[in-house]
Amino acid sequence: MVHKKLKEKLSGRKFRLVLDDVWNERREEWEAVRTPFSYGAWGSRILVITRGEKVVSSMRSKVHLLKQLREDECWKVFVNHALKDGDIELNDELKEIGRRIFEKCKGLPLALKTIGCLLRTKSSILDWKSILESEIWELPKEDNEIITVLVLSYRYLPSHLKRCFAYCALFPQDYEFAHNKLYI
Repeated sequence: MVHKKLKEKLSGRKFRLVLDDVWNERREEWEAVRTPFSYGAWGSRILVITRGEKVVSSMRSKVHLLKQLREDECWKVFVNHALKDGDIELNDELKEIGRRIFEKCKGLPLALKTIGCLLRTKSSILDWKSILESEIWELPKEDNEIITVLVLSYRYLPSHLKRCFAYCALFPQDYEFAHNKLYI
């Protein structure tokens, strides 16, 4: 039914669709998703953003590999998120700890931003050291370093936000929330 509606809406019309952070590697599923989009006008585009090489091969389309950010650019992302408004720069000890945390993020912008935002709420050197020395960095990564950073940021969420997070996790992916139906 969804395919039929999409085909009707897109038939002969030009569109641009962006699918961000795609993880599904199954070609059959991609073909099923792609079918209704084939009725769009010439020049229509589907942009798929992924870190998975297997995802790319299942798409069977043109690939543009992006270069990783340079180290100085990564550091700027990290520092911009780690510093509070009005802070000019890190003191030497925080800078050293920050550099070591920064290295653990392996140049992934989302990891740098996430851990930077977490550190923004932590002002003491002990807090930063605690994050640096957390055992979570040692968890198996299974080809995905970002999960470690997300687990770490969840661990340091205030308890009231953890409850909210757990509540929202009960809903299926892509669930549309009606604000007047949420009860916490």
